Amino acid sequence: MIFLAAGAFITAGLLLVFPSSPLWGQMLLFSVSSLFSMAFFRKPLMKHLGWDKSSPSRDEIVNETATPREDILPNTYGKAELRGTVWNARNGGSTVLAKGKPCRVSRVEGLTLWLDSEG
Repeated sequence: MIFLAAGAFITAGLLLVFPSSPLWGQMLLFSVSSLFSMAFFRKPLMKHLGWDKSSPSRDEIVNETATPREDILPNTYGKAELRGTVWNARNGGSTVLAKGKPCRVSRVEGLTLWLDSEG
């Protein structure tokens, strides 16, 4: 929205200088200036606001500890909590994963964590 606003202000400035500019010229200037501002100012703005941090990769999540929110039978699905977020989870082991007992993330498929008991 910030970049569209920048395009609108630039177009308004043009209208102050050239009040009889054609509509197609105004639309072209708005589009080009909005895209230009997004292309050149988005990354520095994201960095300045601290929003440039990427989400963890799958490799970072593997071998972490997740906590089931319910009992999960072998080869069935349930919910587990990891890093304060609730995930879909699948029990990849041969024992029941008890609610609240820490489990190891063995792999990640899409948005599903495959869990194994820790010990």
